[in-house]
Amino acid sequence: METLFQLLRIFRFLMSYDIQPLVTIEEKKKILKRAVEEGWILFFEHDPFSDCATVKVGRKYIEIETRLNISDLD
Repeated sequence: METLFQLLRIFRFLMSYDIQPLVTIEEKKKILKRAVEEGWILFFEHDPFSDCATVKVGRKYIEIETRLNISDLD
C-alpha cells in the first residue's frame, strides 16, 4: 500500500507551512525510533488501506512490521 509506505519515509514528507523543518525531521526520527523500541501501534487517520501498524527498522527506512485494522485490536 503506497500511502503507508510513503508516510514512513521521514525525510520526504514535511508540510509546506512548517516553519522549522529541520526540527520536524529530528522529532520524527526520535518518535519513530521510540515507536520501534517500545512496539507502539501507530494510527494513520488518512490512509485508505490501513488503520494502524507496528513498525520496525528496515534497510533504509522505518518499515511496516504488521498492518492492523481497528477491528484487529479487540
